[in-house]
Amino acid sequence: MLGLLINPYVLLPTVIGYLIYHVITNYKRFKYWERQGIKGPNPWLGWLGPIVFLIHPTSFLFQPKAIETYGKLYGIIEPDRNSLVVADAEVLKDVLASHFSHFMD
Repeated sequence: MLGLLINPYVLLPTVIGYLIYHVITNYKRFKYWERQGIKGPNPWLGWLGPIVFLIHPTSFLFQPKAIETYGKLYGIIEPDRNSLVVADAEVLKDVLASHFSHFMD
């Protein structure tokens, strides 16, 4: 059974098929922040984030560099959702105080 998984005639089409599936299913979601006019890191390799964190546990230090690169308000793509990073206290205060009714319970 293991020989079947290592066989390049099985492994290569499986990997290529997964990559094609990944691009087709996530294309619209990955363009979300770009359509909103919000800058952020390239999401196409974002699914490698958890792997990078396991290999290099200090990868969470990316955030200060991202704030320098993209500003105090930028969008990221997480494996299961799009997230907006707000690093400006005034914007965060405004959103939480005056637009609180827009959040779900």
